[in-house]
Amino acid sequence: MQKNQFRFCLYCFVSCVSFVVTVSGNDNKNLKFTKETDLDSYTCPGQHALYFKDNLSISQCLATCADSEVCFGVFHRQESSRCIGCRDKFLTRRNAPILLGTTFYRRRSYLVVTNAKTWTDAKNHCLELGGYLVDIKSPAENAFIEKLLESVNFDVWLGATDMENEGVFIWQDGSNVNNYFQNWKDGEPTNSGGIEHCVVRVNPTRKWYDVSCGRTYRSVCEFD
Repeated sequence: MQKNQFRFCLYCFVSCVSFVVTVSGNDNKNLKFTKETDLDSYTCPGQHALYFKDNLSISQCLATCADSEVCFGVFHRQESSRCIGCRDKFLTRRNAPILLGTTFYRRRSYLVVTNAKTWTDAKNHCLELGGYLVDIKSPAENAFIEKLLESVNFDVWLGATDMENEGVFIWQDGSNVNNYFQNWKDGEPTNSGGIEHCVVRVNPTRKWYDVSCGRTYRSVCEFD
C-alpha cells in the first residue's frame, strides 16, 4: 500500500513539475505554438529549426524548448510525436518566399523584388507574399538594407507615405517616420507639384526622396 502511495505521489510531483516548466516556458520564452494547426499560417524556415527527438509529448516538447536559450516556439507533430523548436523568432508566413532569395536579419526577413511597379502595386505584391513594403527604423537596419542592395544598381520603394496627412510620413504599421531613423536627402521631402506622397531610396546617393506614387521602381518586401 505504501509503495502504491509513493508511486502516486511521485507521479503527481512529476506531473506538477512538468506543468510548471511548461507554463514557465510559455511565459519566459514566448512559446506561442503547441502544434502545427495552431500556427495560423506561420512556419519556421528550415535553417532556423531545432530538431529534437521523436516520441515526445507536447508538454515534454515545450519543456525542451524552454530549456534552450535560442528556442522561440515549438511545432509538435502528433503523427510522429516529433518536437521541432524554432530558433529565435525567425517566423514568416507559409506563403512567403523563404527559399527564393529571402535574406534574414535579426528577427525579420527581406526580399528584393526586381520587377518595377508603382508604389501601390509594390505594396500589394508584398502583402500577397505575406509581408509589407520595407520600413527602416534604425541605423543598423539601414546598414543591412544597404548591404542587401550593394550588388544592384536601382532605386527601391520604401513603405512610407503621407497620402492621408500631407507632410506626415507613416510606415505601414501606422508608426510615424519622424519617431525613428531617417535618411532623407537634404531638402527632402519637398512634395514638388503637390503630388509626391511616397518614399523611394535612390541609388547611388542611398538617400530618401518623396516622389509621385505613380512612378515605377523596384522594391524590398519585409516579413515578420
